[in-house]
Amino acid sequence: MRKRFHITPEESDRLEAEILWEARSGTQPATLIVIDDDVKLLNLVSDILREASYSVRTFTTSDDAFRFLKENTPDMIISDINLETSTMGGFTFYEKVREMDHLQNVPFIFLSGLTDEVLIRTGKELGVDDYLTKPFSDETLLATIKGKLKRFRKLSQSKKK
Repeated sequence: MRKRFHITPEESDRLEAEILWEARSGTQPATLIVIDDDVKLLNLVSDILREASYSVRTFTTSDDAFRFLKENTPDMIISDINLETSTMGGFTFYEKVREMDHLQNVPFIFLSGLTDEVLIRTGKELGVDDYLTKPFSDETLLATIKGKLKRFRKLSQSKKK
């Protein structure tokens, strides 16, 4: 592969690892739920995730997302904290999601413009899997998602054994 495509040994190793990870993760794309009341940002994140071959469901309110999640189990939930158009803010939404048995182990990431150290710490103390602040790079978002999904799949496989 290195000779044919003129790539360095490091690039070859990285590509091989990515190919193996994708092959092992199955053929069905992970389903990600994204909640943000900023429609432009919601569309941007959705486009990034779909380009990376994820199946994406978007919601502009935590209320709509909560109704959907009562009967569905995604592979990951990504939510803003400051949801002004919802009856539940991000922290309350997270706690309500964690009360549902079928969502106990689903990775949950806050993606927020709120960068106050106290808010970040509060999110982490609640047990959220990660907290990314806006602005973020596509690469950081995708790497975070990939890592959390990898861990979630390993935990899910070990429970089935």
